[in-house]
Amino acid sequence: MKVLWHLNLLFSPLLLCPTLTLAKTNLSAIGDVSAVFSNGSTPLDDDLRVFEHFVAKNSTMTCESDDHVSPFDHQVRGTCLGGWLVLEPWITPSLFYQFLGGSETTTALDMYSFCEVLGAEEANKQLRRHWDAWVTEDIIKDLAALKVNSLRLPVGDWMYVPYGPFINCTDGALDYVNKLLDWAFKYNLTVLIDIHGLKDSQNGFDNSGQTSGFQWTSLLNNWPVRLRVLYYEVL
Repeated sequence: MKVLWHLNLLFSPLLLCPTLTLAKTNLSAIGDVSAVFSNGSTPLDDDLRVFEHFVAKNSTMTCESDDHVSPFDHQVRGTCLGGWLVLEPWITPSLFYQFLGGSETTTALDMYSFCEVLGAEEANKQLRRHWDAWVTEDIIKDLAALKVNSLRLPVGDWMYVPYGPFINCTDGALDYVNKLLDWAFKYNLTVLIDIHGLKDSQNGFDNSGQTSGFQWTSLLNNWPVRLRVLYYEVL
């Protein structure tokens, strides 16, 4: 399976081309040019700058004739698959209506409390129904037909090394990640996997997986380091 991974810098066209301060240009494949600028570029016309391994276009801020960047040398038309693998009540309120009128200990506000209040078995059953319906192959196919070429996929760290109420609650989540990657490859879309939620929350909001117990910036938290160690132990 071939999947193209890219970073946020992909969304800035200014970062698609190498800097214009390269050394001397090899023009043998380009043709004779009368002048060479001190920054290593050569004017073919007002729009183009020629370098050894690529041609930069000022008007579109893109590169041509460069095998290294050609996979990224296109406009990104993307969407986010929010509310699928990381629950957020404002996106999927129907999953949280069942908690209306509950007390502080029986009301779920996020992914963490969803698993905690319902218990692993019932929560996983509801999650699997949601995962099956919220994103399907037909949806990915339709997005591709609409010229969408990139997907942002929010995930939680608990999907890789479960802890607390996530244990047994989010079983099977990675299978859906794999399904999405297969669909994206089939319809020629790229996928940006976004670690949307981190242990003890990175921002105190429901999109982090846990709205309460916010400790990430107030206490020394070495969980990312321990998570990496645990991940490699699992592998």
